[in-house]
Amino acid sequence: MGTTQTTQTTRKRILIVEDELLMRDFIDRLLRDAGYSTARVVDGQEALELAELCGPFDLLLTDLVMPRIGGTELARRLRRIEPNLKVVYFTGYPDRLLKDKCGFLENEALVEKSSPPEGLLQAVSLLLSRPRGHSGHRPAARSARGFRHRH
Repeated sequence: MGTTQTTQTTRKRILIVEDELLMRDFIDRLLRDAGYSTARVVDGQEALELAELCGPFDLLLTDLVMPRIGGTELARRLRRIEPNLKVVYFTGYPDRLLKDKCGFLENEALVEKSSPPEGLLQAVSLLLSRPRGHSGHRPAARSARGFRHRH
């Protein structure tokens, strides 16, 4: 797993799963600058391996369409280990996700890749500020910041 890089800190731990190098680097830098501890991998398979080695993360930030294991399948598998895992789907294909899901869990958000960086940071912050243990289905809603979340 030579593509994995981790920032060592005791802050909230975010697992970034993105197959595009420039986007992965950008997200990593954005989140570290905001004070989060990050680990980043190329695809869902590497994410599963890293989660097994490093224990649970506070939040999964994942692309939707990736080689080997896509974002929704990855979230489903990681929730077997950590049922209350919070997930941000960061994608250029929001219609594909919305077609596959009737709604989002209370601890999920969708951020379009065309959204400004502030929209991504707001989605991450909102999810991480919620208490653990919320996992009921809620309908997706569009926000003014360019991401969808549970109201």
